Amino acid sequence: MIRPIQRLPSVLLLLERLLKYTPTTQIDYQILTNSINKLREVARKLNEERGKTEKHLSLFSIVNSIDNCPPELLAAHRDYLQKFNLIELSQELTGKRTHLTLFLFSDCIEITKLRVNTWKTPGVKSTKSYKHVALIQLSDIRSLFDIASSSCDENEQFGMLCSIDGQARQLIFRVADNNNMSISRSHLTDSMTSLTSLSTISSLNHTSKTEVLQHLAKAIAEERCLLDKTSLIENVGPENGPFTPLSSMDFMSDNDTLSTHSTMSATTTTSGLNSVGSALR
Repeated sequence: MIRPIQRLPSVLLLLERLLKYTPTTQIDYQILTNSINKLREVARKLNEERGKTEKHLSLFSIVNSIDNCPPELLAAHRDYLQKFNLIELSQELTGKRTHLTLFLFSDCIEITKLRVNTWKTPGVKSTKSYKHVALIQLSDIRSLFDIASSSCDENEQFGMLCSIDGQARQLIFRVADNNNMSISRSHLTDSMTSLTSLSTISSLNHTSKTEVLQHLAKAIAEERCLLDKTSLIENVGPENGPFTPLSSMDFMSDNDTLSTHSTMSATTTTSGLNSVGSALR
């Protein structure tokens, strides 16, 4: 059943070659032109459907690889964009210096903890590669911070100011050096490896802090229909000095207008800078 579909590209090339050597005055020229256009349209639709299927399969694979995964993560309207390996420097999620894996979707972020020592034993049910930590909606992320450090070792730090389950959180991460990370065998051989053929899936190669922030800002901007994604990233440096930690914050609901968001952004950013400065100390 799949053979006719696999032959479409070769048939299309054959017709294009025939058209090249067919005089424009012949009646076959217009017939060939129409046939080529129709075949191109069919191929385009097939590629679109294939892309949708691959995205759904990737989402299924991610959900199946996460222990205690929230059921609402599986949704038809949601697209998987990227995966990042990070180290948490704050103590808001699991603890300091914890290796985490962040799955970026079109409307949310799933933060998981990478399981270690998940070797498969004969006769024993295999353990899932990731453990659920937090699910963050992109609409609940107020600011992203590009943190500049005086130390070269801590130069890959970034943060985000967000709301998790209605509570204000200041999260600080460092991009993990994936080449030096201790990754279990099951992590390398689990179902996620089948997704590496997708162009949107990030590989195990090192990803810089700038790339992570750009991907996050782009997803947030698209989710909020914003034209300028750079306004979502604030720069934080050692020269900011000591600040008072963030104690409370009233987050906007999804029904708030963009003008209200612009009015509150200055206050939100100031509080975020204070919290990041305190956390770095």
